[in-house]
Amino acid sequence: SSTATATTGTAREAERAPCGRFAPTPSGPLHLGSLLAAAGSYLSARNQGGRWCLRIDDLDRDRCLPDQADTIPRTLEAFGFEWDGSIDFQSTRIEEYHQALDRLIAAGRCYACRCSRAMLAASVPAEPGTEPVYPGTCRSDPQAGSGPHALRFAVSEDDAPVSFEDAFQG
Repeated sequence: SSTATATTGTAREAERAPCGRFAPTPSGPLHLGSLLAAAGSYLSARNQGGRWCLRIDDLDRDRCLPDQADTIPRTLEAFGFEWDGSIDFQSTRIEEYHQALDRLIAAGRCYACRCSRAMLAASVPAEPGTEPVYPGTCRSDPQAGSGPHALRFAVSEDDAPVSFEDAFQG
């Protein structure tokens, strides 16, 4: 049986309401740490009058166990969790992700980068205990997308600084 709960209010209010989510990989039974993460996001969203969504992160097919996609929701239900709407499976949204990436690329907001973490660590000095800052190695390289690569967000010096405030750690 579904434990999806309905939200009340207008569509506009729903768009502005906080939305928490829990997105486990179905690679095994939920463990205490997973349940703690779920509880944190659930309580935070509900405390702010928001929605809480369940998304199954089933993209890594080698790690996913077939029965766990069904077991995870049952486990959450047994612990009293109620999510809003239907369960999302990332594997069913691949086309949407490709469309979003295509829009970012077309708008010049991301670019291909073939630098590995090891390459960056070797080429960019960083203070002990910090991560190196990406120096933009592939930003202007038209060949960067010709082999295995990642996509990086293009942030120019004219853009406002990218920042966020973590609700718990500042």
